[in-house]
Amino acid sequence: MRIISLWQPWASLIPGGFKLYETRSWHTPYRGKLVIHAAARPMSDKDGSITSIAVALHNARPERSPEQWYRKIASYPLGCIVAIADLADCLEMIDPRQGRVHSYARAIDSVSDLERAVGDWSHGRYAWQLANIIALPQPIPHKGRQGLRWLEAEVAEKVLSGVGGDR
Repeated sequence: MRIISLWQPWASLIPGGFKLYETRSWHTPYRGKLVIHAAARPMSDKDGSITSIAVALHNARPERSPEQWYRKIASYPLGCIVAIADLADCLEMIDPRQGRVHSYARAIDSVSDLERAVGDWSHGRYAWQLANIIALPQPIPHKGRQGLRWLEAEVAEKVLSGVGGDR
Protein backbone atom coordinates (compact mmCIF):
# COMPACT_ATOMS: atom_id res chain seq x y z
CA MET A 1 0.00 0.00 0.00
CA ARG A 2 1.20 3.49 -0.79
CA ILE A 3 1.14 6.73 1.21
CA ILE A 4 1.08 10.37 0.19
CA SER A 5 1.57 13.42 2.41
CA LEU A 6 -0.69 16.41 1.85
CA TRP A 7 -0.75 19.76 3.55
CA GLN A 8 -3.75 20.62 5.66
CA PRO A 9 -6.56 21.32 5.05
CA TRP A 10 -6.39 19.24 1.86
CA ALA A 11 -5.54 16.00 3.69
CA SER A 12 -8.59 16.15 6.00
CA LEU A 13 -10.94 17.34 3.27
CA ILE A 14 -10.63 13.86 1.75
CA PRO A 15 -12.08 11.83 4.67
CA GLY A 16 -14.46 14.73 5.33
CA GLY A 17 -16.14 13.91 2.01
CA PHE A 18 -15.29 17.25 0.41
CA LYS A 19 -12.48 16.12 -1.89
CA LEU A 20 -12.85 13.07 -4.13
CA TYR A 21 -9.84 13.84 -6.32
CA GLU A 22 -6.27 14.67 -5.42
CA THR A 23 -4.85 16.93 -8.13
CA ARG A 24 -1.23 16.56 -9.16
CA SER A 25 1.13 17.77 -11.88
CA TRP A 26 2.18 14.18 -12.57
CA HIS A 27 0.55 10.92 -13.65
CA THR A 28 0.84 7.71 -11.66
CA PRO A 29 0.20 4.19 -12.96
CA TYR A 30 -0.42 3.03 -9.37
CA ARG A 31 -3.91 1.77 -8.51
CA GLY A 32 -4.73 0.40 -5.08
CA LYS A 33 -4.76 1.36 -1.41
CA LEU A 34 -3.61 4.90 -0.71
CA VAL A 35 -2.99 6.17 2.81
CA ILE A 36 -3.57 9.91 3.33
CA HIS A 37 -1.05 11.62 5.60
CA ALA A 38 -1.45 15.17 6.92
CA ALA A 39 1.93 16.89 6.80
CA ALA A 40 3.33 18.48 9.95
CA ARG A 41 3.64 21.86 8.22
CA PRO A 42 1.29 24.37 9.88
CA MET A 43 -1.36 25.94 7.68
CA SER A 44 -0.85 29.40 6.30
CA ASP A 45 -3.48 31.70 4.84
CA LYS A 46 -1.03 34.25 3.43
CA ASP A 47 -2.33 33.64 -0.09
CA GLY A 48 -5.98 33.52 1.04
CA SER A 49 -6.41 29.88 0.02
CA ILE A 50 -7.71 28.74 3.42
CA THR A 51 -10.25 31.57 3.48
CA SER A 52 -11.32 30.64 -0.07
CA ILE A 53 -11.78 27.02 0.96
CA ALA A 54 -13.84 28.06 4.01
CA VAL A 55 -16.11 30.11 1.74
CA ALA A 56 -16.41 27.22 -0.76
CA LEU A 57 -17.30 24.83 2.08
CA HIS A 58 -19.94 27.28 3.30
CA ASN A 59 -21.38 27.55 -0.22
CA ALA A 60 -21.58 23.74 -0.47
CA ARG A 61 -22.72 23.17 3.12
CA PRO A 62 -24.27 26.38 4.51
CA GLU A 63 -25.02 24.92 7.94
CA ARG A 64 -21.76 26.57 9.04
CA SER A 65 -20.63 30.13 8.40
CA PRO A 66 -17.33 30.72 6.57
CA GLU A 67 -15.83 31.69 9.94
CA GLN A 68 -16.99 28.42 11.51
CA TRP A 69 -15.54 26.46 8.57
CA TYR A 70 -12.27 28.38 8.95
CA ARG A 71 -12.07 27.44 12.63
CA LYS A 72 -12.81 23.79 11.81
CA ILE A 73 -10.09 23.78 9.14
CA ALA A 74 -7.64 25.35 11.60
CA SER A 75 -8.28 22.47 14.03
CA TYR A 76 -7.32 19.70 11.57
CA PRO A 77 -4.50 17.46 12.89
CA LEU A 78 -0.90 17.72 11.69
CA GLY A 79 1.82 15.09 11.28
CA CYS A 80 -0.44 12.06 11.17
CA ILE A 81 -2.28 9.57 8.98
CA VAL A 82 -5.94 10.56 8.67
CA ALA A 83 -7.49 8.21 6.09
CA ILE A 84 -7.19 5.33 3.68
CA ALA A 85 -8.76 5.19 0.22
CA ASP A 86 -8.53 3.36 -3.06
CA LEU A 87 -6.68 5.21 -5.80
CA ALA A 88 -9.13 4.16 -8.49
CA ASP A 89 -7.89 6.11 -11.50
CA CYS A 90 -5.56 8.85 -12.69
CA LEU A 91 -7.22 11.12 -15.23
CA GLU A 92 -5.69 13.86 -17.31
CA MET A 93 -7.51 17.16 -16.76
CA ILE A 94 -8.81 18.63 -19.97
CA ASP A 95 -10.36 22.01 -20.58
CA PRO A 96 -12.76 21.19 -23.45
CA ARG A 97 -11.94 24.58 -24.97
CA GLN A 98 -8.25 23.62 -25.13
CA GLY A 99 -8.28 19.93 -25.96
CA ARG A 100 -10.41 16.97 -26.88
CA VAL A 101 -11.91 15.03 -23.97
CA HIS A 102 -11.11 11.31 -24.15
CA SER A 103 -11.86 8.22 -22.04
CA TYR A 104 -8.84 8.68 -19.75
CA ALA A 105 -9.53 12.37 -19.13
CA ARG A 106 -11.73 14.40 -16.84
CA ALA A 107 -13.35 17.55 -18.21
CA ILE A 108 -12.52 20.33 -15.79
CA ASP A 109 -15.97 21.88 -16.10
CA SER A 110 -17.62 18.58 -15.11
CA VAL A 111 -16.55 18.68 -11.45
CA SER A 112 -18.34 20.55 -8.69
CA ASP A 113 -17.48 24.09 -7.66
CA LEU A 114 -16.28 22.72 -4.31
CA GLU A 115 -14.01 20.16 -5.97
CA ARG A 116 -12.50 22.90 -8.15
CA ALA A 117 -12.00 25.08 -5.04
CA VAL A 118 -10.02 22.39 -3.20
CA GLY A 119 -7.69 21.37 -6.04
CA ASP A 120 -5.63 22.78 -8.90
CA TRP A 121 -7.74 21.88 -11.91
CA SER A 122 -5.48 23.43 -14.55
CA HIS A 123 -5.50 21.97 -18.07
CA GLY A 124 -2.91 19.21 -18.47
CA ARG A 125 -2.65 18.27 -14.77
CA TYR A 126 -3.93 14.97 -13.33
CA ALA A 127 -6.89 14.11 -11.13
CA TRP A 128 -6.27 11.10 -8.92
CA GLN A 129 -9.75 9.65 -8.41
CA LEU A 130 -10.29 8.37 -4.87
CA ALA A 131 -12.92 5.80 -3.86
CA ASN A 132 -13.90 3.92 -0.71
CA ILE A 133 -12.52 6.67 1.50
CA ILE A 134 -12.42 5.82 5.20
CA ALA A 135 -11.40 8.25 7.95
CA LEU A 136 -9.28 6.75 10.69
CA PRO A 137 -11.17 6.98 13.99
CA GLN A 138 -7.91 8.13 15.60
CA PRO A 139 -5.16 9.75 13.51
CA ILE A 140 -1.87 7.82 13.63
CA PRO A 141 1.23 9.97 14.23
CA HIS A 142 3.68 9.49 11.36
CA LYS A 143 6.55 11.37 9.77
CA GLY A 144 5.75 12.30 6.20
CA ARG A 145 7.85 12.80 3.10
CA GLN A 146 7.23 14.11 -0.37
CA GLY A 147 6.04 11.89 -3.18
CA LEU A 148 4.07 8.70 -3.50
CA ARG A 149 5.89 6.01 -1.57
CA TRP A 150 5.42 2.56 -0.05
CA LEU A 151 4.15 2.48 3.52
CA GLU A 152 6.14 0.51 6.07
CA ALA A 153 4.45 -2.83 6.89
CA GLU A 154 4.07 -2.15 10.62
CA VAL A 155 2.40 1.21 9.93
CA ALA A 156 0.14 -0.38 7.29
CA GLU A 157 -0.99 -2.90 9.93
CA LYS A 158 -1.88 -0.06 12.32
CA VAL A 159 -3.85 1.71 9.58
CA LEU A 160 -5.76 -1.43 8.62
CA SER A 161 -6.54 -2.34 12.22
CA GLY A 162 -7.78 1.23 12.74
CA VAL A 163 -10.37 0.83 9.98
CA GLY A 164 -11.48 -2.63 11.01
CA GLY A 165 -9.66 -5.17 8.89
CA ASP A 166 -7.69 -5.80 5.77
CA ARG A 167 -9.90 -3.70 3.47
